[in-house]
Amino acid sequence: MATLAKSALKIGVVVGTVPAACIALGFRMRAVQASENSSSQAGPRIMRACDLPIYTVAKSESDTGSETPYPRNAIEEKIGNTRRGIQDFLNQYKDTFEGAKETVETGVEHSKSTLDFVQNNPGELPRVAFISVGSLGGFILGYRGSIFRRLLYGSVAGLSCAALCYPQLTVDMSQQVSKTVGDKYHEFSLDELKQGNWPFVKNESKDEERSRKLGLPKRLLNILEQKKNVPTETSNTVPVEVQGDLGQSNPEDKDLYSTRSS
Repeated sequence: MATLAKSALKIGVVVGTVPAACIALGFRMRAVQASENSSSQAGPRIMRACDLPIYTVAKSESDTGSETPYPRNAIEEKIGNTRRGIQDFLNQYKDTFEGAKETVETGVEHSKSTLDFVQNNPGELPRVAFISVGSLGGFILGYRGSIFRRLLYGSVAGLSCAALCYPQLTVDMSQQVSKTVGDKYHEFSLDELKQGNWPFVKNESKDEERSRKLGLPKRLLNILEQKKNVPTETSNTVPVEVQGDLGQSNPEDKDLYSTRSS
């Protein structure tokens, strides 16, 4: 039975192979005939004028000759050697640079995705956890210092994380604080600050203050003061002595007596 099956299989293979080979041979012959027919129908090949052999020019020595090296001086030679040395040195760490670049890009993408998740998450738990972790990290950074340093580092880290979690709220609060500080600053003039809570202003004398306000030199102000204090010339007129009744009940009021006629 097995021998009969093998014989039948061989006969089937032979019977199937012969038609397949004939079909392949027929396709091949038809392809050759089609190519011959297309070449015969195309006719002579059309040539351009520049393709004619009368326009061919033999290659000159400059085209076929070897390349002449450019003469370089000592400075160019040193620059070339330096450039090649730098390239060789950088090529040694090319793979390291590529790995570091990929690591940085991956870290940036992860940071962006984390920040997007923290900012746009509908729940408050991720933001609270992010701020808590940031504050704890700042506290750990300042752990070796004093308690003030720990609180400072923790507060700065926590506020930074809070600003990342709530960017719009941070912008609004910053604008409000800056506006409040600006209004308080404009409420006090410079003179009030100098007279009040300005400990590093040198006390000015009255003459210096007047000179600064009037915009005049101090020496000129002194000259004007001296001229102002010079007594005027007394007149030679003798005051009129009134005789008789002064018309006043009190003798001390004699200066109130009028000499005009009624």
